[in-house]
Amino acid sequence: EVDSQFFWLSMKSGLVFKDFIIGLIKPPCYGLLIGLVGAYHGYMITGGAVGLGRAAARTVMFTSLGVLIMDFVITKFILSIY
Repeated sequence: EVDSQFFWLSMKSGLVFKDFIIGLIKPPCYGLLIGLVGAYHGYMITGGAVGLGRAAARTVMFTSLGVLIMDFVITKFILSIY
């Protein structure tokens, strides 16, 4: 069990401003990416239920890759500024 005073003191000493900036910028970017990729693949479905399965698989694949790339780019950009 961790004492609450120790937790808050450790958090204050460990967190810096760029951590908050990264935390405010990344989630909306991820949400936008996931929404756009999902909507694109959803609108392009052809072939019934089989097409739906393929579109879902492609959406997961492209979203995962996109989040990985976006994470690298955003972090690199923010760390170069601060």
